[in-house]
Amino acid sequence: MHAKEPLNEEKRTRIVAFFDGQNVLRTANEVFGFDRNKPWRYDPRRLVEATRPEMEARLGALHAAAPRVNIQQIRFYTGVPTFERDIYGRSYWERIFTRFRNDGIVVTPRDLRYYREGPPREKGIDLRIGLDIVRIAASGECDGILLFSQDTDLYEAVLEARSILAKYAGQRPMYYFCAFPRSADPMTHHGVKEMHWMPLYAEAFEAAAYAEPPKVDIEALIASLERRHRKKSLRDFDLLTEGRRVTGYFRGCYRLNDDTAVLIIEAEKAYLFIMNVHPENAELLAKFKDMHVAVVGVGGNKGRLEVDVRPVDP
Repeated sequence: MHAKEPLNEEKRTRIVAFFDGQNVLRTANEVFGFDRNKPWRYDPRRLVEATRPEMEARLGALHAAAPRVNIQQIRFYTGVPTFERDIYGRSYWERIFTRFRNDGIVVTPRDLRYYREGPPREKGIDLRIGLDIVRIAASGECDGILLFSQDTDLYEAVLEARSILAKYAGQRPMYYFCAFPRSADPMTHHGVKEMHWMPLYAEAFEAAAYAEPPKVDIEALIASLERRHRKKSLRDFDLLTEGRRVTGYFRGCYRLNDDTAVLIIEAEKAYLFIMNVHPENAELLAKFKDMHVAVVGVGGNKGRLEVDVRPVDP
């Protein structure tokens, strides 16, 4: 706790915000009862602004005159699907990142790690955030850290930053704020230790949602699929084999060239790209756009697959 000290009315407290993207998204989807697979659709700048009144009130309790908060920088960290495993999901994130960068947000993505069993996992994100917190706090570039995360592993980074400042920066104050999604359930009220907790409720996230979430550029996506098809870099799971049945929403069938078309099905957990469809099906299947369908590989010739597509109840 800092003792009260007089400050100039024009004093600005420089804040750097750090977003642990997957942690915030996963927690928000769980706490607010959203679909667990709902993608990121929030403007980090608006979420940061939602914390401003609480930060300024906290600073006002520590000083004779409440300093205004100046958001020095916003940094966003997240694990993302690889192009090989989920080209649609990766393309969506790339569109998000373009919007972030245009808004001056520093983006640090890392490829997810895939295993034979279980879902893909993030590796190295919490370490990268921790290192950057220590580096930026010790550099004198800011007066406060605003962390969007509930990852308890980041507690060590906060302790290290405090230790370095106490040793080398004398009495220079540094403020530590932690924001996180919270519902009425008291079990959701927990942030990173040694930080001032600032819960954000569903209303703050809804207000921060983009009016028009970024959409994947289908033309660019198909061009990328075509390049990967030529390089034979697509994995087997992108191919629908004879006798295999999948269900999901039909998002389109696109002809890549005279020999190959790609069928895109939004399945329960991911997008399935069926690469070896006979090109004559591309136009015939257009009537199923956005319908819930079952797709079965029924054989083919010359390495191409014939598919049977039929509407089914979701």
